[in-house]
Amino acid sequence: MATDPLIGGLFWAAVAFWLVAEWVFGVRSRPPAGAALRDRGSRIVVVASVGIGVALAANLAFAVPEAAIAPSRLVPLAGVALMVAGEGFRLYAIRSLGRYFTFVVALHPGQHLVESGPYRLIRHPSYTGSLVTVLGICLAMANWLSLVGVIPAALGYGYRIRVEERALVEGLGEAYRAYRRRTKRIIPYIV
Repeated sequence: MATDPLIGGLFWAAVAFWLVAEWVFGVRSRPPAGAALRDRGSRIVVVASVGIGVALAANLAFAVPEAAIAPSRLVPLAGVALMVAGEGFRLYAIRSLGRYFTFVVALHPGQHLVESGPYRLIRHPSYTGSLVTVLGICLAMANWLSLVGVIPAALGYGYRIRVEERALVEGLGEAYRAYRRRTKRIIPYIV
């Protein structure tokens, strides 16, 4: 990736899109007054695990050039495409969730179950989008070892999902339990 200016430019543009989108939604996503916070440190765990995963991917790409994927624009371009698609899907999920989206796990007063948009098929589509973005970053490094950078991010989101589902069962009760029985967590019909 670093040796091709076109791919490098596209990569950094996708990184900028990702970071700006996350910052904008982070600033706008405050829990309302009266919300019951149930985060249990999961926001920090997610931010740290994604950061560790991306740093690990970049370091492995530079430290072990022998594991580079055969010279081709296709793999890093596919990575950049996944970055943009992942963040786009995350933004779609955030928009579908509307006022209930926050960066911290919180139960809003009068909260109801959202089952529209991507929430029809999976319970955590914004996390699916984030993981696809991280996979894209790792793939854009064009190094097989860089793909292990997805592991810390997946573990961080795994913790977040457990915390969030516990809170949603507490706040929404049987409605969320029934929703959980008919949907998957992050990949439709699979996981």
